[in-house]
Amino acid sequence: MLNKTVLSLIACIFPLCVNAAEKIHKDWIIGTEGDEYYYSATVNKSDHIFGKYCYFESENCIYLTAVDITCTKGNKYPVLVNTDTGAFHVSLMCGDSNVLIFDEFDSINEAATKGKQLGISIPMESGLFKVTRFSLSGSTYSIETMTKEAFKRIQADSPDSQLL
Repeated sequence: MLNKTVLSLIACIFPLCVNAAEKIHKDWIIGTEGDEYYYSATVNKSDHIFGKYCYFESENCIYLTAVDITCTKGNKYPVLVNTDTGAFHVSLMCGDSNVLIFDEFDSINEAATKGKQLGISIPMESGLFKVTRFSLSGSTYSIETMTKEAFKRIQADSPDSQLL
């Protein structure tokens, strides 16, 4: 299952650390106590992270991954995403601390909530590929629960807002 030490680091990945109450559902963790954002994420055996993060100030949710590669902030990288429900290509944009942000929210959201496992293949400068896989066991409940809580929080802060 999930490594508790790594899970506590999830809240620190992007962009600031928060003290988050964590709820674990199957292979996923839900963090809904932050002041800047809430998240729902999973960590694989290689300590790579994949998840959905919803930010209050921008009223925006994103999917991101953190793998052990170095990237240039602002650069985009093509990747192949594969699940048991199908494969597709998207781009990842490098953010703070080598965190990679998915550009195709709807495609990733569908894959994350409908599949059993998600694989990401990232081409490297060496000509090789960095491949990482994540369990989606518990993802649908975790993502929906966190998103509902984020929506409630945004509604309380700004009743005319809508979280996408």
